[in-house]
Amino acid sequence: MLYDAHVHVFGPGLALRPERRYEPGRAVLPEELVDVLDAAGMAGALLVQPSFLADHDDVLAAVAAHPDRFRAVASPASLAELHEGWERWRDEGVVGVRLNLVGSAVPDLASPGWGSVAGALADAGMHLELHAEGEQWRELAPAAAALPCAVVVDHLGRTRAIADVLGLALHDHVWVKVSAPYRWPDQGQAEALVAALEERTGGERLLWGSDWPFTQHEDEVTYDAMTAAVGARFPEVARRADANLARLLGDRGF
Repeated sequence: MLYDAHVHVFGPGLALRPERRYEPGRAVLPEELVDVLDAAGMAGALLVQPSFLADHDDVLAAVAAHPDRFRAVASPASLAELHEGWERWRDEGVVGVRLNLVGSAVPDLASPGWGSVAGALADAGMHLELHAEGEQWRELAPAAAALPCAVVVDHLGRTRAIADVLGLALHDHVWVKVSAPYRWPDQGQAEALVAALEERTGGERLLWGSDWPFTQHEDEVTYDAMTAAVGARFPEVARRADANLARLLGDRGF
């Protein structure tokens, strides 16, 4: 693997969202990430905007400083914030928009507002990333299955109810990110989901991400451990990861 589809950076003097569930103990700068990637022999990564940050300045600055190595995924807290940032994000290396729904209400993705967003994402060659868990997928799946843009299921869906994620992921526009195994509620079910996706889709829409710097698990996980784990547990995911990511990103890729 040469590309990591899920990492984070955040600088000093953070502008934090008041509704955040987590606050980092230190800054994580792009230069530190570059060193980590270089040590692992990785060529580049997707910078996923942390949902605890109130603006996208750090992630966009990182992409601007390293355009050959980074692309970004924005993380708006609302439709209004998405509309406000849309043109800047689209033009400054953002390849997708992430909704962090863990601990939040599930939005109506079938509504006209979200339908318009999904259409704009599709036209721009960008994707909608959904970070949800458990029973939330039962609410999300029907509308997500009908969206016109590419949809990415974050962290294998973080659910024991794998049938909901599996059913959604059988649609040709839906991708699944095999990332952050320490956030999966049931390791056996997670492995069963990957096996089912490989059997029923050929593994052609499975992605890999490390989730570096492993927020809330910083002292338990290393980058080398994450790369070794995907190769040992999911060798087909590791083999296909770069080609799959390139197909998802298309002209917006590396």
